[in-house]
Amino acid sequence: MHAQSEIEPTAWCLHVAPHGSPAGDGTPARPLATVQQARDALRTRRLGGATLPPGGATVWLHGGEYH
Repeated sequence: MHAQSEIEPTAWCLHVAPHGSPAGDGTPARPLATVQQARDALRTRRLGGATLPPGGATVWLHGGEYH
């Protein structure tokens, strides 16, 4: 496991937190609620014609309990 400061941020960066919302946009202030939502958001970008950036995508899982 790496601390956030040890990993280079990517152009496609989404945040997921136990207190997140299905209506979240994946930003640190409005995180998504589940890893599945992050997966779906990335798929939607790619299906919309976006190309995965050279650094790939990063999904940050905030601390807490996930069900």
